[in-house]
Amino acid sequence: MDYHFHLLRASFISNLAKRNVPLVAIQKLVGHANIRITEKYYLSVQDELLTKAMETLDNNFVSNK
Repeated sequence: MDYHFHLLRASFISNLAKRNVPLVAIQKLVGHANIRITEKYYLSVQDELLTKAMETLDNNFVSNK
């Protein structure tokens, strides 16, 4: 697999967001000039976490029948 700097950087940002690191801290760490750029990554992580939470609920509901 060919790894690019931006893929590693996006992964770094996503992992920080998953660990609830404040957006401003992430912005400063990665050098984003605008907080909106950082928010884009944060929101995509939140969507992923919501999907996983719903899958967990679905699995628990099915196994409790």
